[in-house]
Amino acid sequence: MTYRRVTVLGVVAGLLLSIPSLWCGFLLDDYAQFSMIEKWYPQRGDDWNLYSNLSSYLPLPWWTSEHCRISFWRPLTSGLIRLDHQLFGRDAAFYHLHSLVWLAILLAGCAALYTILPKQIAGLALLLYAVDECHALTTGWIANRHAVVSAGLGVIGLAAYAKWRLGGRAWLMPIGVAGLVGSLLAGETGLSLLAYGVCFELFGGAGRRVRR
Repeated sequence: MTYRRVTVLGVVAGLLLSIPSLWCGFLLDDYAQFSMIEKWYPQRGDDWNLYSNLSSYLPLPWWTSEHCRISFWRPLTSGLIRLDHQLFGRDAAFYHLHSLVWLAILLAGCAALYTILPKQIAGLALLLYAVDECHALTTGWIANRHAVVSAGLGVIGLAAYAKWRLGGRAWLMPIGVAGLVGSLLAGETGLSLLAYGVCFELFGGAGRRVRR
């Protein structure tokens, strides 16, 4: 099979395995975020960032300091959930369908990134990742969508960055930067993609190591 067909197969397989998420409904933090959007949560966080006031309802262990505050900055993902609420109200299936779109973007981004590898290894890596059970949490739990959005944008940015460094196509550089910045705006998961970029420069980049 050509790598293009393997890519299509991987994306389709990942989506088919995630289709049951359409019937998962809402879970845990989803309701807290609705209360912030609909303004009936007594201690809601920032009106824009739905992840800014988690410590007030997280089940923290008894030894946690009473001064502990847990707040994540995920404005892009917050905006996407607000958009879902504006368009679909409380119809959970459409929220999950939106998450599946981001899963497809993530898998397509991985396919683009893996093209820097030998074709056989790239195809196997993509198929293994597409059917990995780890996607269940990001597609079945709407509040955890930040992980798949951040990873999807980050992988696209990393792929563009790697191809720019290896092939010298300058127009890919701003795409790489935009993807990584978007990843950080979606969630702190984007920090892990930056680590991959550092490893790429250390072990796989073009040119002398000092310059890299």
